[in-house]
Parts: sequence; C-alpha cells; structure tokens
Amino acid sequence: MKRNWHLALLGISAAVAAGCGADMDTDAELGWDEGEVASAEQKEILTCPATFATAAATVKYDKSLVINDLAVVQDVCRTNWNSSDPSCTTSTKNKWHFWYLMQQMAGTNNVTRYVLRWLESYEFWPDQVNQQTLQTRTRVRNLIIDPWMQKTNLVNSNSNCVPGQKIDAAANVNCQLDPGSTPMRLLAIVNRTDLRAPGVVSGYGGGNAGEGRFVFGFTNLNSLDASGKPNPLNAVVILEYKLPTPAGWNPQEWAQRWRNLGSFTTFDANYKSSLQTLTDKWTAKFAVSGPNSGTSINQVRMNDFDFDQGHWDPILSQNIKVWNFREFKLGCPSGTTCTTDTQWLVPVPVAHTPANGRNNTPTLENFVAANASLILNESDSYAVPASFGGSFFLGAESMSTSKFSMFGPIVWTYPNYDPLMNPNDTNLRRRVSFVTCNGCHYAETETNNLHVGNRAFGQPALLSNFLKQQITTTSDPSGEPFTYNEPERRKCELAALSMGSSTKVSTTTGRPH
Repeated sequence: MKRNWHLALLGISAAVAAGCGADMDTDAELGWDEGEVASAEQKEILTCPATFATAAATVKYDKSLVINDLAVVQDVCRTNWNSSDPSCTTSTKNKWHFWYLMQQMAGTNNVTRYVLRWLESYEFWPDQVNQQTLQTRTRVRNLIIDPWMQKTNLVNSNSNCVPGQKIDAAANVNCQLDPGSTPMRLLAIVNRTDLRAPGVVSGYGGGNAGEGRFVFGFTNLNSLDASGKPNPLNAVVILEYKLPTPAGWNPQEWAQRWRNLGSFTTFDANYKSSLQTLTDKWTAKFAVSGPNSGTSINQVRMNDFDFDQGHWDPILSQNIKVWNFREFKLGCPSGTTCTTDTQWLVPVPVAHTPANGRNNTPTLENFVAANASLILNESDSYAVPASFGGSFFLGAESMSTSKFSMFGPIVWTYPNYDPLMNPNDTNLRRRVSFVTCNGCHYAETETNNLHVGNRAFGQPALLSNFLKQQITTTSDPSGEPFTYNEPERRKCELAALSMGSSTKVSTTTGRPH
C-alpha cells in the first residue's frame, strides 16, 4: 500500500519534539551501477551486470541466500533440544537451536546468566549508551523471562528459578533455565556475503566473506495454539556472525559452497547436512581469534513491539506502543569484572542510525553536507559517527511509529531539503535514510517493520516485499519513485564472489539490513 510521504513529513516535528522515532529488524540493501552519475533520476540496478549475469541466474535464492523452508527451520534434530528422534545423531542435535548457539557464544559464562542478563537489559540498563538513556520495556519480564522460569520449574523442580527476581539476585544465583523451553523459534538462516568489506569502518560485514545469520522469533509460552505450540510475539532477534576465513576457507570458497547449495532439488537430508557444514564453521567455539572462546559473533540485534509497556499520548488520548530496535556486542558493563572469556552481550549504539531527535534538524543537514561526496558514491568509509556538531549523533536505539504522530514512521530529512533546487538532495536524503534501522524497515522499502516476519509453528516466515523475489517500487518525499530488486542484487554479489571478484558489484556502505 502506498503512503503519502508528503503528509508524513508534517508529523516529523511532533515526533522530534517527543523524542520518539522508528525501528525495525532483518535484511535489506541496494546497489548502484558502477560509474553512474548521481542525480535525481538515478535508479537502483535491477539486473546483474553481464560479467556475472549468467552465474547469477543459477543462484537459488531460497537455498543459498534466504533460507526459510520448514524442512530447515523445523528440522527435527537441529531445531529441537536433544530430540529423541532415532534419526538424530550427536553431530546434528541442537545445531540450529537458540540455546546451543548461546552456549557457543557465552565463553565460560554460565549460559543462563548470559542470556538473562541480556534480556534484563530491557527492564533497566544502568549505563548510558552514547550519552542516551535506553527506554525501559518492562513486558520482557511478563512475556519472556518469568514464563521461561515457570516452565523450567515445571520441568525440573530443582531448577532454583524464582520468577520476578533478576538473575544476579541471591534468590536466583543457582537458577538454570530449561533449554527445551527456550521461547525462540528459528525463522531463517541468511547468507550475507554481499556484506563483504575488508577494512570497512561502517559497522557491518567486517570480513572478506561477509556474514552468516540466524533469525529467531520470540514465542509466548503462556499462549498456545490448538496443537499446544507457543504463539509468536511481535519480537525477533538476529544473531549475526562474521564468516571466518583464517580456518582455511577463503571468501571465494565460502561463496562457491553457498552457491552449491542450489544444486539440491529439495531441502532433503543431504541439503541440510551441507548447510550445517557451513553454519558449523561460524557457530563453533574458536571459530576466530577473539573473546568468549573465539566466537565469531559480530553483533546481536533485536526488534520488538510487544515488550513495550506503552506510553500515554495526550494528543491522541490513548496508550501507544512503539517498535524498538537495539544492538548488542560483546563487552563488559561498568562496575563488572570481565576477562577475555567472560564478556556479556551489552547494548551499543545502533549502527548507521542517528538518534531520532536529530531528524529534520540543522545538525543532520550539516552532517549530510559534510559527507555528501562519500554518501553519493556510497563509499565504505561513510559511517554515522557517535558524535557530530558538538553532541551525540548516533542513536542508542531506533524506534518506529511515533507516539505523538498520526502519520506513521519517521522519514529522515533536513530543514532545507529541496530536490527541485538541488537535484542531488533526493539521493542524499534517501541514501542516508536507507541505511537507518527505521528507514530501511519502513518508509524507504514500504515495509511494516520486519523483513523476516515471526511465524506460527508449521508456517514459514513471511518475507517483506523487499526481500521477495520481485521488483519493489517505493515513493520518495520528492514524489519520485524508486525501484529495487534486492534478491537480484544479492544473487549477483554471490555470483561475483564465487567467480573470484573480491570487489563488490554494488558499492554500498555495508548496509546491515
């Protein structure tokens, strides 16, 4: 459904005054023809250049790039905790289960404490993130933490879990959550070789072969469907790993192995075995040289609506909830003693995304002007800095659907935005907005917050129009339409890398979505 972004701009001043904004989750990105001159008429590439077109045509998107088939995401051995199915072996059990992935990531930390301290950061985080205080989202306790403890107590009467108490409280010092009751459901396994960017400074990729990702949806243990399976919540989490290359797999081999997954006609046992060969490389301990037993995790990102307790809107005279996007990396909270192997998932600023209050301000306009050349050329050296103009600039979180605006999501712009007088303004505004969490997951791609939707058991996760194999057309505030073919762009990048091209076909800023 098309939205009138001219009307949306009318609501921006109210959104900024309220300090609210937009948010989102999962995958998206653009590409540009090399050598193309930036102008208001510039369009995104819709087809792969001739050099790689033949190879790109053989890439199977659903087997090599965005894998959400039920045979994979509901694999009886890999996605169920310690399945008793006789077909399961030690080598296949749990390997795509959320708890197993946390075990590999946690280093020598107790896994229950590692997971719960991460989730409890939504209730209250004692430190500021880039000079900003994170919004409290207290329903994570009622929807996720306490039901998990209660279910654990039913399964194991000696679990020592006390609902309502934080994991570091004396009452819960011996709490051990039941992995089989984990309220996260696998939605997709995603290949992001298109994020390959050696030396990139803009926050994602960070490796010659790009990233591998697991997308999970949160489930409600207190709300079951007719078959007794938990219903999905409006909340998802993505585990985003650097694809390791020091272990003998160079980037081209990674790409060739991803591409070879398309040679299978079905998602059968052989396909899943081949896919696990890849995932094991990035999920295993000591995959790279680094903290927490060498985990290759780059970042963990969450996007939720249901954890918000709501905020009273005196203009609309109703309680309003917002989508919230956060990012986490390995680190050590202040006042905590950590070693190389006992780091935690701590909140960090959301990459590429200015604080919502910087929208439609002279500060954003000055930033765009100072970086116009890098932005127009989509240089990998372009990044949103932590501070600009003498104050914080990068957002601690990203939010969507302003509680004080009836016009929907934030549309990133600046006071003197005038594409009629400055033909480059359309591309400048759009490229800055597209790399933001709340731009990519809403206005810039005509998406309603999630690129990979949460799902009920037995139903595949729905992909946004931007991630479906189709051409997407959106409208800019200037009135100019823009067309994207994100699946084609990713297929082209995979084909190019598999043919030995380390240079990306589309010179992007390492966009994470």
